[in-house]
Amino acid sequence: IETLPKLIPIWEKYQSKGLKIYTVAAKNDNAMWIDFIKKHTGIGWTNVMEDQTNSSFGKYSINSLPSFVLIDKQGKIVSRMVANDVVAELQKWLSPL
Repeated sequence: IETLPKLIPIWEKYQSKGLKIYTVAAKNDNAMWIDFIKKHTGIGWTNVMEDQTNSSFGKYSINSLPSFVLIDKQGKIVSRMVANDVVAELQKWLSPL
């Protein structure tokens, strides 16, 4: 809730270079989640809600929330980030573009 809005400027800067943001919320309160994404995430992001036993959590070894995984266009995980470092970590990886 605190970190996703901070990603909007990064997404706006790098979306033309191919950056995509895909958010996965842990299934709990559908109405609250829909209200949040309308107000606090970027237009054009893919936002889904899944039970933590579903594929996105297992596929990317997500075991705590929030978790951030940076994946290159070949599907390789290039970085795992924690919420307090995600903006700096993304800038580190994306600025060389």
